[in-house]
Amino acid sequence: MSKFASMARFLKISSSLFILVLTLSFHGAFATTFLDSIQLGGEGGRATFIGDLRKETNPSWYGNLTLEYPCAPRLFGYMEGGYSYIPVTNGTATGLHQFSGRAGLQTLMPLFTRLSAGGGITLSAARGYHMDKSYLLSTSESEFGWNARISCHLVKVSHYQIGFRAHWDHLWTTPEATNIVWAGFFVEAFPW
Repeated sequence: MSKFASMARFLKISSSLFILVLTLSFHGAFATTFLDSIQLGGEGGRATFIGDLRKETNPSWYGNLTLEYPCAPRLFGYMEGGYSYIPVTNGTATGLHQFSGRAGLQTLMPLFTRLSAGGGITLSAARGYHMDKSYLLSTSESEFGWNARISCHLVKVSHYQIGFRAHWDHLWTTPEATNIVWAGFFVEAFPW
């Protein structure tokens, strides 16, 4: 099988998995009173690479916008998008603009109702600048992967809740996978 055919097959499988997660998430969401249970939020914190890329980058600040919705009594779907600027220390670029999106499912932990854990699909794109040229990293494409996430709801006041959240993104980059850890605080609201 040629490299092109294997890459096309990989992208087709990745895209199919992403669509499946979104479809399953929305199916449960519309079975309940969607607008009454939807949560909108913002999140901010620090992101850092794990592995060899940690030596070539510095930890950076990030911001996410989140949407959470119920799928079942203890199961929630989430979609989020975010941005971070990652300083590069190796001189190949001044920094990277990283855009990431996640979709998945999370469940409330049985004994600790303030904790929830889950996972899903990640789509990440990074753009760097070197001299006067801009370029997309690696293959000039976005990278798919999976993510794991854990949330701890600390305070709930009226229609708002505040908490801590950590993500682990495992991106299917070549020749080696890329791992990024994101950790920060969030504020979510029940707007309706």
